[in-house]
Amino acid sequence: MKVISISTQKGGAGKTTITALLANSLAKDYQKKVLVMDVDEQGTLSDIRSEDEDFADDFPYEIKKIPLQQAEVFIDNMDDRYDIVLIDMPGRTDDDKIISLISQLDAILIPIIADKVDLYSTLNYVEIIKKIEDYHKGEGETFEIYAMQNKKRGRREEKDMADYCDRVGIKCFDSSLRNMAIYSRFNTFESFISEGGYDANPIRKELKAFTEEFIEKFNV
Repeated sequence: MKVISISTQKGGAGKTTITALLANSLAKDYQKKVLVMDVDEQGTLSDIRSEDEDFADDFPYEIKKIPLQQAEVFIDNMDDRYDIVLIDMPGRTDDDKIISLISQLDAILIPIIADKVDLYSTLNYVEIIKKIEDYHKGEGETFEIYAMQNKKRGRREEKDMADYCDRVGIKCFDSSLRNMAIYSRFNTFESFISEGGYDANPIRKELKAFTEEFIEKFNV
């Protein structure tokens, strides 16, 4: 079982959307046993699942809303029924409970958007995550960090962001997701790789490539 978070402290980077897109595809197209822990105070994924209950009778994975204060204990007592646990984290690092929870992860994927504001926000976040990585290395444990470019628009700054990740020692996904409106129309029961109708056609190939790279990189 792998415990992974798509996490950043930069608002609007798409962490919740990517979490749902991955959970849908991993469960429906790759037959992975998935649990999503909604630890974010906003509870967006939990709210969307509640709304989705009006449109679907069966869901491919569980979403559990877990208070931040209880998240570590919940992970410690979790059995191995899942292949992967995805955690939707709060978008901040100003709480020791959040840092402690990140320390319990097997891996973290940082979605980045190529602009100056995102660069400086990502820099601060990476410094925190790298300290956690150093701690795990000191304990002889593995803690994987990757970045991926989200909402890609073909701008020059995207190469600058990739170069920045290389300089600070953060491995970056080869695949990325474009800035497409269909991604914001996700639900918690349908995979855009194999479902979603005609509207999903423009993003199926890139979403499949991203999901398969996620499976390969994190060995899930």
